[in-house]
Amino acid sequence: MRIDAHHHLWDLTAVHYPWILDKTPRFFGDHTPIRRDYLLPEFKGDADQHGFKGSVHIQVGAADPLVEANWIDNIARENSDWPMVQVAFCDMTEADFDSVIRVTSHHNFFERTEERHPRLRFGRAHV
Repeated sequence: MRIDAHHHLWDLTAVHYPWILDKTPRFFGDHTPIRRDYLLPEFKGDADQHGFKGSVHIQVGAADPLVEANWIDNIARENSDWPMVQVAFCDMTEADFDSVIRVTSHHNFFERTEERHPRLRFGRAHV
């Protein structure tokens, strides 16, 4: 199976992405063309043209990373026909890091894998 190892989805009503709504040019140039929802059905159509049948969603700068992680978690669980995992963001300098890392760890998927699972060095795990 061919996997897209780095993609993004966003729903501008479900998750707040300040950088998308900001009209200041980004380091990669004018981002006006992507200042709209980009959801799984459209991504799957784009990915299918290149032979991809699964993907890894990479966090994309949400104001609240846990809201984004929950949103992607729901999308992955509701679309079992499209294998998708995510790399979420967790700010290890936050005062409530312990609770944030516990929730973020909960969203890791390790289905049909045998090795290279992350190890928890700090905080408490909720498995």
